[in-house]
Amino acid sequence: MSEILDVYDIDGNRLDKQVRRDTDGLQEGEYLLFVDVWIVNSANQFLIQKRNENRELFPGFWQSSAIGAVRSGETGSQGARREVEEELGITLDMANAAMVNLMVNRFVAKNANALMATWLIKQDIDIKDVKLQEGEVSDAKWASLEEIKALLDCRAFVPVIKQDLEACAKALGMDQG
Repeated sequence: MSEILDVYDIDGNRLDKQVRRDTDGLQEGEYLLFVDVWIVNSANQFLIQKRNENRELFPGFWQSSAIGAVRSGETGSQGARREVEEELGITLDMANAAMVNLMVNRFVAKNANALMATWLIKQDIDIKDVKLQEGEVSDAKWASLEEIKALLDCRAFVPVIKQDLEACAKALGMDQG
């Protein structure tokens, strides 16, 4: 059974409508909400994960800390926290979290418009505490902005979330040169 998701307008306002994730029940101007979570530590490294080889989209590619749909009844921050717990087994401190970007992204939802809310969380996490979700995640590591850019350049990082990384780097005051 597929997830039930709330429907949003272009500005990220929840509408009084829900759809199943795997259906085409959206009208023009309606969107599903997804979160792209970036955890950054005090050394300005990002916790990134490698998508399992069996994933339909971008198998074996590196990506942000976690990404996924916001379920019906959840806020964006609740969805971000849940996705990280599911995929990496980590409990986030949302007191150190901020949404740094909201944009339309047509790649994360099949046959549907999607709004991607980029969440930046400042939190130091011991990599040994990460518990990878079987079938979804095959690896995780801390990486600098430069290392992630190198992964993007060699096409080993999910390209459609490059703008999300840039929004995080800008929010952190990191040189993006």
